[in-house]
Amino acid sequence: MKLLLNHIQNARDSLRANQMRTFLTISGVAIGVASIVTILSLASGASNIITRQVDDTGGNIAVIRPGDTKASSFKDIVNQQAYSANASSLTESDVNLIKTIPSVKHVAPVIASQISLKGERAITTTLVGTNSDFLKISGIKVREGEFSEDGHRLITIGAQLSIDLFGTEESLGKTITIKNQPFRVNGIFERQQNPMNFNGVDIDSSAVINSPELLAINPNAHIQQINVQTDSIANLDRVVIDINKSLLEQHGGEADFRVLVGDEIAAPTGQLFFVIAGVTSAIAAISLFVGGIGIMNIMLVNVAERTREIGIRKALGATHSDIVWQFLIESLIMAIVGGIVGGILGLATAFCISLFLTFDPAVTWEMLAATIGISAGVGILFGLYPAIRAARKNPIESLNQHN
Repeated sequence: MKLLLNHIQNARDSLRANQMRTFLTISGVAIGVASIVTILSLASGASNIITRQVDDTGGNIAVIRPGDTKASSFKDIVNQQAYSANASSLTESDVNLIKTIPSVKHVAPVIASQISLKGERAITTTLVGTNSDFLKISGIKVREGEFSEDGHRLITIGAQLSIDLFGTEESLGKTITIKNQPFRVNGIFERQQNPMNFNGVDIDSSAVINSPELLAINPNAHIQQINVQTDSIANLDRVVIDINKSLLEQHGGEADFRVLVGDEIAAPTGQLFFVIAGVTSAIAAISLFVGGIGIMNIMLVNVAERTREIGIRKALGATHSDIVWQFLIESLIMAIVGGIVGGILGLATAFCISLFLTFDPAVTWEMLAATIGISAGVGILFGLYPAIRAARKNPIESLNQHN
């Protein structure tokens, strides 16, 4: 223990003797760590939004999505939305069947299609086909007017879409043309706190009509998911079992659907966020690698400048391991300090960026611990070679070295 403390004291003295060099080396590591922490904390915050939305509904909802229940590969995650839109196994018959299951309170199909809408301006956006249960399950409120699934050619639009089409949020009663068919604006949704949700639709910039009319406009559209709400959270598990059993029979024994509850509903979106964050972090890690190269470069310079010191220590009885630890601890200190500074800088950057977003970054102890661990790993990886090189120096030649 005393020897370790002695190594730390020597490392501190050495780093203080070259403060500018030490500062630049630590900065290189800090920038790399800060980039990774910023990306991961923002990705975690984004994925947590959907989980909180599901919890806010009371936890008594299930979502049925098309696709193999065992699908979990990278390709499945990336292609999830495309699969849902183009090759859905869900039908209106499934919706009607689920409505007959005991303890089911609300059932809503979600059919989303990218389509051109014309008001005073034209814009291509998401048109959603569903029923009134969609609003009840999702907790979406109409600010003005109402959503009517029984009315002919009535449309409810988001506040931002109203501005995009008519230049104002007060567009109740105005006409929107979709494929030469006029629809009267019958309602305006309240602005949403977050554009991301488990429906995969930005309500603020979308329009909603009843599902039969959307299918009449776009016969190739498919049900992308079915939202189900039970009368209580206590009955959710039994309803999920009944849904799986009933749909399996209706689909001829083929499990071409997934019934998701709780965190499972947010999992595909969360996985997609982390896939994107992982790729971005890999790019950001290049700067961390450059910081590691900086540590190695500085440590090699230190070894060259302190050759005579190494010779004296060996002459006084220092072993190879003593010399290795002496220089390895120096690189570890620079890397860990860089990791701590980078972690703080990354979190500060993430919170600053979140001021312009609709969600806050998420910070976990695991992320912070991993940050310190990665920094220490960089210090060991890039400091080991200079330390070994120092330990292998011949003591006689080292003593004859004049710095």
